[in-house]
Amino acid sequence: MRPIYLDYNATTPIHPGVLAAMRPYLEEHFGNPSSGHVYGQTAKAAVERARGEAAALLNASPTEILFTSGGSESNNLALVGAARLLKSKGNHLIISAVEHPAVRQVAATLVKDGFALTVLPVDADGLVDPESLARALRPTSILVSVMLANNETGAIQPVAALAALARANGALFHTDAAQAVGKIKVDVRALGVDLLTVAGHKLYAPKGVGALYVREGVRLARLIDGADHERGLRAGTENVAGVVGLGAACTMAASDLEAEGARQRALSERFVAGVVSRLPAGAVRRNGHPLRRLPNTVNLGFRRLAAADLLAAMPSLAASAGAACHTGETNASGVLGAMGAPAEYAAGALRFSLGRMTSEADVDRAIVLVAAAARKLLGLPPVANAAPAPTPPRLVLASTSRYRKELLTRLGLPFSAAAPKYDEPPLPLPPDQLVVAHATAKAESLAADFPDALIVGSDQLVSFEGEVLGKPGGEAAAVAQLLRLAGRTHRLLTAVVVHEPRTGRTETALVIHEMTLRPLAEREAINYVRRDKPIDCAGAYKLEALGVALMESVRGEDDTAIQGLPLVKLCELLRRFGLEPLGD
Repeated sequence: MRPIYLDYNATTPIHPGVLAAMRPYLEEHFGNPSSGHVYGQTAKAAVERARGEAAALLNASPTEILFTSGGSESNNLALVGAARLLKSKGNHLIISAVEHPAVRQVAATLVKDGFALTVLPVDADGLVDPESLARALRPTSILVSVMLANNETGAIQPVAALAALARANGALFHTDAAQAVGKIKVDVRALGVDLLTVAGHKLYAPKGVGALYVREGVRLARLIDGADHERGLRAGTENVAGVVGLGAACTMAASDLEAEGARQRALSERFVAGVVSRLPAGAVRRNGHPLRRLPNTVNLGFRRLAAADLLAAMPSLAASAGAACHTGETNASGVLGAMGAPAEYAAGALRFSLGRMTSEADVDRAIVLVAAAARKLLGLPPVANAAPAPTPPRLVLASTSRYRKELLTRLGLPFSAAAPKYDEPPLPLPPDQLVVAHATAKAESLAADFPDALIVGSDQLVSFEGEVLGKPGGEAAAVAQLLRLAGRTHRLLTAVVVHEPRTGRTETALVIHEMTLRPLAEREAINYVRRDKPIDCAGAYKLEALGVALMESVRGEDDTAIQGLPLVKLCELLRRFGLEPLGD
């Protein structure tokens, strides 16, 4: 039986549709795009068509796309080209601690050439705090480079916020988006970046072709001298077939980006749930942010096991120990080290990355292989006749809340949007579907209409004189139920801020809904409610960053610490995120 391939972050196979688009330029249309005759002009037209296809995926102008030999060349051109041209303005470069060697090593070389370098730390989820960049920027800062999505953990950086800080300080901002393009929406206008790297072989195009987005008006020093190809920035006859393949891959990605991402996220959650359910509690740890991550990427740390031993014990499964795409080494991951991952888990960390060709059967077989290998190395007996991981029930979203839609999408739960008016005839719903309603009254109405459907209400939780009110179908319970269906282990933090008109006092109540025993820092959601004016669901979702800050404030302490979080501290955090607490 052919081994299961779960290493799509290392490279992807050329998609059959991409290969079909390339074939004429390998066999028939062989002209040089710089030639004036029909052979050359046919090739040139294909290159420009592909340029437009790549630009469309990124929401860029075709004139802002330069074709290169791949991600490494694009990163070199961005960093070295910008540094050399801007050296008269300053010599300070900034990167993150979790960059790919194609950025990290380039920066180290520039340091040898006289440039100063600051490396930004990341938190336990692998994310850069924009405040750390704000502190690092200097008048001499000329370039900041922070990857969009990490190749090992899939963590998605807050690039838009980081780019805004850099550009406000007069520095260019580059992001290595090699792992993100084709997996999530990448919009250069929304991100506000000046330079962005694309690698063809990460999105089903061939190896040896890539692109660099260069915002209109941004100038770079050329690295390869020669003729004036690619706006004079990259000499050398274009790899026509490869460029055509990259364009076709971009068009394919744009055609089903959201649907394919949701499918892969659901499969990755199925994989995690299946592996975790077959091992003892505490034997495996998921690395990276629980929500801000690529839909296809899973990084699991197996306690007190070596990654090399795990890989050797499952030859029928292709996965990676860390970022194995560049050296093949199986040393402890520098990315996990920067995140402060416990050593007993980091040494046994494996990256599993799914792709377009990954099926549910592949995932179920991989679950068995991984769990069996880990149990054998731990000296545990095999799991007898283990059933495959359960597939979450389908959902019908009976709400107009963008928060709910985003939450379901990020959790990888397949759903259809109904959002009915409740005075209309009921919709026919199979009994295995879940209806997510926006308020308890609507949930009760739906329950009467659909007695066989699984229903979650979502009334806001409120508190008065020390008593937390709200029915079992409250906001916290609704989100917790969704997380359970997605196979997630989590804790749900609900923050209730209460103003009592009778006494004029403002108090806080922080309620932790424990589903499993995991560190507080690995929270899944936060809901903030005011007694007289509850914030709507969209407002609650925007407070994800506040949830992180709350958790960080008690990192390393026990559960009771967050229950006693001082009101002044909570108000300080609320104001930091643009919210004015009720009362004094």
